[in-house]
Amino acid sequence: MWAHTARIKSGATIRDIINSLPREDPESYDVTLVVCMLNDLAVDAVNAFSQSSTIGADICELCKRLSCFRRPILVVGGNAGFSIGWDAMVHKILLMARSQGVPAIDGVNYFSALERPPR
Repeated sequence: MWAHTARIKSGATIRDIINSLPREDPESYDVTLVVCMLNDLAVDAVNAFSQSSTIGADICELCKRLSCFRRPILVVGGNAGFSIGWDAMVHKILLMARSQGVPAIDGVNYFSALERPPR
């Protein structure tokens, strides 16, 4: 049996993603894929983990929620050509997710496979 549930939220924050995850019967979902480009971050990604930021706590909570699902995966947008600081921040988020047992990738190879060939 195949069931597909999609929630696409353009411009969603990490907190929005957390709030949109199903709370009832998370183990009934076979695969849970969360793809985010971190829209709620300031342009200065180097300071994204400053004391006034909740990004680290939000990522930890997102991973805690994802760990309730059978096969979660987190794809965080990285290598977008913004800055070295952006990629470093994405790398930190990947390490945080992996340390909590949530498989995570930066999506570089994932998104490149989806690129259309030139016409």
